[in-house]
Amino acid sequence: MKTESILIIDDEPLAREMMREVLNREGYHVFAVGSADEALRQAENEHFDLVLADIVMPCNGGLEMVEELREVSPDTTLLMIGSYPNIETARAAMRVGVYDCIVNPFEHSELRAAIAKAVRRRRLIEEALRRRRFIKEAQPRRQLIEEDSLLKRLVEPIRNKRAPRTASSSNT
Repeated sequence: MKTESILIIDDEPLAREMMREVLNREGYHVFAVGSADEALRQAENEHFDLVLADIVMPCNGGLEMVEELREVSPDTTLLMIGSYPNIETARAAMRVGVYDCIVNPFEHSELRAAIAKAVRRRRLIEEALRRRRFIKEAQPRRQLIEEDSLLKRLVEPIRNKRAPRTASSSNT
């Protein structure tokens, strides 16, 4: 199974290192940076499955940073960390594409649970996209079978889950 890559963005070194350590122990591939500029540079050079960002950051942090990250990496799942976010902040975060908010202070188990939930959601979305691509790629073959009468006669019994009738089996 694939190990997700996570970018942590927090200007508080102790918080950043604690989150990195907890998530590393869970087996994730974790990068941690202390500023929005560093985060954007990192996101431009490497793909991250999840981004965990502090909502209150100096110099172009928080929601502005999330909007910029969304432009650089639109398929990345975004999670925000904030101290007692109000409903307006939460709504604004959701409008710019944040999947979930973790209220600070939080327990390690809360962090692990939020990340696990986001990973499960991401994997479900990826599986749905894979299936959609498979169906789309199979469509021309299905159309070919429908248009070719010989192929249609060969495939029809398989679709109906019964063996084709032969001349000898119909005489008995």
